Formats: sequence, C-alpha cells, structure tokens
Amino acid sequence: MGTAGRVLAVDLGDRRVGLAVSDELGLLATPQPPIVLSGDGRGEVLDAVADAVRQYGPAQVIIGWPLNLNGSRGPMADRAERMAAALRQRVACPVTLFDERLSSRQAEARLVDQGMRRARRRHHIDGAAAAVFLEAFLAQERSRSNASRTE
Repeated sequence: MGTAGRVLAVDLGDRRVGLAVSDELGLLATPQPPIVLSGDGRGEVLDAVADAVRQYGPAQVIIGWPLNLNGSRGPMADRAERMAAALRQRVACPVTLFDERLSSRQAEARLVDQGMRRARRRHHIDGAAAAVFLEAFLAQERSRSNASRTE
C-alpha cells in the first residue's frame, strides 16, 4: 500500500459525518459511529474531523468526493474540496479526496441485505458509506502496490 498505517475515511453530510477506519495493514474497513452535527457549519465539521484524526491516529485521511454520475463537480464536490483544503491546515497527515459516487446506495444495499430495518439503517448509513469508499480506496492502493512490484 502507498501509505503504511491506518486510513480514515470521512463521508461529509449535512446532519452527520460518516467515518470508517482501516486496519494497519489496509485490508479491512470498519464503520465508526457518525459525528452528529448541531448545524453550526464548517467549523464544527472541521473540529469534529480533526478530533477523529487525533482519536484514530491515521497515516492518511480520505474525504469522499461526491462527483456527479457524469464525473462533473457539483456543490457537494466543491464543499468536499474546501473541507479537504481546510483540514490539510489542521492535521499533520495527508488529506486526499476520493471518488465516492454511489457509495451511499451500495451501503444501503448492504444494510438491507443484512436485514437491518429502515429506522436502524438511518443511524448506520453514514459509516457504512464511508466504509464502502474506503474499501475501494484500499483495493486501489493494493493494486498500485502490486503493479509497482511486478514492474
């Protein structure tokens, strides 16, 4: 993997911020309890994510980059870019954006497959979505690492 150590995935939302963290080897992504926002804006999100970085001690943070299905950027992608830039000023580890298209739908499908009721899914969807794109990120990093070894 390109970055040794844990990776923290952050799925920005209006009311909750989903979190998932990898194991040290970059093999597993585990959803964490969401950060529930009180509505105080960007500063609250930055403080909460910086606290999560201190708590989990990741070597890298990835922020979900919600591009439109056609690959274009919309208001939420712009928001993620601004948050990533601001977070880079607050934490010592690298902060990157990662395409999270359809991660919420995939997470919802997983939770439904697990038999989770709708009311309960609402409380788990944010972390599950972060875990979905963290898994994709980790797979991409493993693939890059394997490709560089065979060259």
